[in-house]
Amino acid sequence: MQPSSSRSRVITTSPAAAQAPPPAAPTSQTQIVLLGTDRSIVISGDTNPTQATIDACHGCDVLIHEVHTLGWLAKRPDFQAYAARYHTTTAQLAELASQAKPRLLILYHASIALRPAVNPRASSPGELLSEMATRYSGPVVVGRDLDVY
Repeated sequence: MQPSSSRSRVITTSPAAAQAPPPAAPTSQTQIVLLGTDRSIVISGDTNPTQATIDACHGCDVLIHEVHTLGWLAKRPDFQAYAARYHTTTAQLAELASQAKPRLLILYHASIALRPAVNPRASSPGELLSEMATRYSGPVVVGRDLDVY
């Protein structure tokens, strides 16, 4: 994993805050680390892959991470330079998750169409999971509102 040239902000909410990584300099990229007595959850906002996310997760119970499919990006040449700086592709997330080793990886982003008829340019959950499955063998799901994990 190539560390990102940008730095991330880590927000920690925990009864055991001493276990959380120290905050980095604030940017528009954020990882939220939730450590409880029985579960650890890392939520990564719009960001390219960072070592901070790997370090924050490090075997966490749940890693929630945004992702774009390579197929969707291929349809959006106007967005590719921006995405390379502020987003994560399936290939990059597969590498990150392989190093972070979450017990469950939950994928999300507005570029995922849970209702393809509403946004036909977006990637379907099936496309997203298919791209991930070719590169990552751990447990992975596409997040949906009101799902319980």
